[in-house]
Amino acid sequence: KEFPGKNGPKQTYKLKAVPYESIVANWPPSNILAPITAEQKLSAVAEAAWGLSALIEDSDFVSHNAGLFATGTTPAKRDARIAHVKARRAFYQTSLDSMRNVAKNCDAEWTTSCESLYTKWKSWEDFAVAEYEQFPVRYVSDCYTPREVTFAGHSVKDTIEGVIKIPGQFRNTKGDRQVGGGPVGFSAYLDFKPNFSGGDPLAATKLLATLRMKMEEKGADHTTFENTVNVDVADISKPDLSSGAPVTLQQCAYKGLGVRAPQVPMSSSVCDALKPFGGAMYENCKDAMASQKHHGMLFAKAREDAEVENFTSGGVGVVKSMKCQVDKLDGDNGNDTPFLGCSNIGLLSIQYDLVNKQDLAADAWVAPKEVLTIVTPKGMSAPAALSAAIRKVRTKPMSARRGTAKTCVAPLVSIGNGECAPALKR
Repeated sequence: KEFPGKNGPKQTYKLKAVPYESIVANWPPSNILAPITAEQKLSAVAEAAWGLSALIEDSDFVSHNAGLFATGTTPAKRDARIAHVKARRAFYQTSLDSMRNVAKNCDAEWTTSCESLYTKWKSWEDFAVAEYEQFPVRYVSDCYTPREVTFAGHSVKDTIEGVIKIPGQFRNTKGDRQVGGGPVGFSAYLDFKPNFSGGDPLAATKLLATLRMKMEEKGADHTTFENTVNVDVADISKPDLSSGAPVTLQQCAYKGLGVRAPQVPMSSSVCDALKPFGGAMYENCKDAMASQKHHGMLFAKAREDAEVENFTSGGVGVVKSMKCQVDKLDGDNGNDTPFLGCSNIGLLSIQYDLVNKQDLAADAWVAPKEVLTIVTPKGMSAPAALSAAIRKVRTKPMSARRGTAKTCVAPLVSIGNGECAPALKR
């Protein structure tokens, strides 16, 4: 149509009429009671496809990095858990391949096969929740790396020495309280165990060391002095500082006696004197000695008239040497007790023996009976917040859109007659 204008008597304008709903999003407003469109159904299928892709990637990561996940405390349980992940991974891949094969023409024509595909996967959020419930959880604490026992940065040796070097701890248990020049027989027994005082054994965080020492005069009256020291040498509720950077062990629990050091039995040689009295008595003695086990022991004899003795032989297990004052020759006023004691102990390296509590929980896991089907427990429905989180974290932005006769490159939309125009927002 021609209109007069300032640039001349005539100016030509071109007007184009297009359907309003083609350029305005959600126009006319959708009816919430109306059935969803084929495009919306295809979008739901696309979300499920992205979800399956994420499950495949996560399954591969778990399988290839099984050491990072809590799968149980025994090889059999760990193998079974990873085998289940691999079996589900195969199912995800088969399902995704089948989905792609059926959906490849659904953008052009929505068939009964497309409808069946949508029906199968329309509640994929619930399916994803059930699947991820079967995935092992990732470790929070590293409980299995070999790590030396420490307490606030101090070694077991330093912690024990800090207690035993205090004089006057030995008590006289036999005799006249004077060693009298000896010679002196010395024995020591060292044991470790979790400092458990009741409740849940797994909640014990401190490791207790018990060192029993005995000095006995090898004379007529066998004057004897003894001392037992109990001291905590570790606390796994606190960060481990031995490697410089703090390491959190709060998800760990002590396994067995808490240390990777075997207990060694008492020597049966002390039973040799019983051989003449019959086999039964001798065998019973050997059995009794074998049942008395300790992480470390030391048996030695001090020189005659020695006040301080460095015992460098006779160590068994983790105990290798000790330095002790075994006598007071002058100025003891008839009582050696206040002067006796030990100032040094030589130990082998002592490492934690820990188990991850997440692995203990994983021991209770039982594989679902059906591993090659969609497993969504009855009555299970993903909460709205969880479904939204799964969409955000586990899926990628959808690219599948139901096409029209003319395909336009985003962000343009088709307005009919083979032409594209920017979409308008209402």
